[in-house]
Amino acid sequence: NINSRNVPIRCEDTTCNGLVKPDIVFFGEDLPARFFESKEKDLKEADLLIIMGTSLQVYPFAGLINEVQPTCPRLLINLEKAGVSSSPYVKSGLQLDSTSNSRDYMIQGRCDDGVRALCDELGGTWRQDLESIIKRVKSKGGASKKRINVTKAFPSMAGGLSYDWKQEG
Repeated sequence: NINSRNVPIRCEDTTCNGLVKPDIVFFGEDLPARFFESKEKDLKEADLLIIMGTSLQVYPFAGLINEVQPTCPRLLINLEKAGVSSSPYVKSGLQLDSTSNSRDYMIQGRCDDGVRALCDELGGTWRQDLESIIKRVKSKGGASKKRINVTKAFPSMAGGLSYDWKQEG
């Protein structure tokens, strides 16, 4: 139980006893091998690169925007510009402000709103399909708009976790 600071959290199945952690990669943690095995082929074949909800400050992900083909359109859906090249002479990064930009676009705003706007522009049943998926996921108890204040919910953890997941044997 995280409230009792019984950290790390372990699987309740006594035959497993493995660590329970979110399906994400923490800062400083190695990326899965599949990332490196797939990225080159996937990015080379991409018809469109959609970049959402990021500052594009952390590598290797920040560099992925430069690994698609030069003709691949790149769409940033974000609250603010990110990954923008600071020089008109440097062709890495997004060229949102460049007069010679022919492939970089931005929908400025919340990701949810941007994806809905994209679906509306695509037409057909895209928006209806998206809303149907959202409704189905919410009905299963996932993807909630409810925000949680971690400091209020877990006051004893206000200083954060100091546990190093990588050191566990």
